[in-house]
Amino acid sequence: MDALVDCVDRWGRRIVLTEAQWRTHVVDGHPPLVGQEEAVRAALTAPERVMLDADHADRENFYRRGALAAPHDHLYLKVTVDFAATRVDPLAPGFVVTAFPTDHIRRRERSKWRR
Repeated sequence: MDALVDCVDRWGRRIVLTEAQWRTHVVDGHPPLVGQEEAVRAALTAPERVMLDADHADRENFYRRGALAAPHDHLYLKVTVDFAATRVDPLAPGFVVTAFPTDHIRRRERSKWRR
């Protein structure tokens, strides 16, 4: 596993974004994220909001406004992390599933943390 981003969130949980996931689930579908790996790291390590995913119990969504370069700097960067492996092994990392710009936080998501 080649980690493109390997960081720790505010709860001390390790989160990994693999190069393969970056290519196939992030930049292929979301061209504004090309070259924005550090913005993803910033959203994970210093989010504005962390929300519990409405559709997947083991996923959390990290939001940070202004993390992306212009002209997308007014949008949130949403990074979805799957923590399913931590149920089996508490030391296992969470894995980034996807990341993309958005203008809002989904209403169905419940708040876990807010800055």
